[in-house]
Amino acid sequence: MNKFQWTACLKKYKDFKEVASFMKMEQKCVRTMQIGFCCFSIGLCACEQNTVIQETDKEEQRIESILPDTYIENVKSEEEMSLENCLIQTTTQASINKGEHCELAEWKQAYLNYLDNFTGADSFVYSLIYVDDDAIPELVIDSGFGKEGIMVDGGCQALLTFQAHELDVWKPIRSRFTYIEKENVICNVWEGVSEDAVLHSDSVFTIENGKWTYIGGGYWAWRTRGFALINYEIYEYYWEENGADRQVREDEYNVQLNAIYPKEQEKYPQNYYGLDEIRSVIRTWD
Repeated sequence: MNKFQWTACLKKYKDFKEVASFMKMEQKCVRTMQIGFCCFSIGLCACEQNTVIQETDKEEQRIESILPDTYIENVKSEEEMSLENCLIQTTTQASINKGEHCELAEWKQAYLNYLDNFTGADSFVYSLIYVDDDAIPELVIDSGFGKEGIMVDGGCQALLTFQAHELDVWKPIRSRFTYIEKENVICNVWEGVSEDAVLHSDSVFTIENGKWTYIGGGYWAWRTRGFALINYEIYEYYWEENGADRQVREDEYNVQLNAIYPKEQEKYPQNYYGLDEIRSVIRTWD
């Protein structure tokens, strides 16, 4: 018997129940009108009522016994379906809120779990970038921007990478960084003031065996010199070699830096998101 035949059968069953209901109502009216024959009418009505109910129950049991389980499941009421959907959505959302990310890729789980335990996570902004050329992006945690689009003092808070089932976190101190996309290098830029100079440093890192690794850098200092009314400015450049700072000329400093970090290709992270947004972006990242 096909689906349409099952439907017809069920309709016949429902029509049968409606007829039975009508017959019961008719018998009730007869009992009311025929007061003189109340005993006989009541007995007859009860007999016929029991007969109708028994026949109805038998028909219902017969039809339900031959209907397939899959068909019965498909005729659930809209209220039942709505309740089931609500329960599914509630359970899923509860799992997400608890930090349960078992259905996600391993790197997504690692990033989301890190955010779950990151102090003040809702105070920062986030971005996904590609430092190296693998399929897993790096996660940037940054202090964000002010009302006029100016970067807030505090700089990058952390830069996460994931390789070989391990998470590695780089944490600069009150500084910014740029990167060369998919070339596996970033440049940490720090600027500050000492007692007698303005300082600028460039520190270059790469991802090696899943770890952030320093590969070179240097700094320059701007100072004023002179006496009485005669003052002049000087720039001093230093490049690190074998753990020691060697003073070099400006052009040599630039040559050394560009050899490991071609600055004409550098870029800043784009597309910053709030905490809730980055969670969604991570989950749906393809």
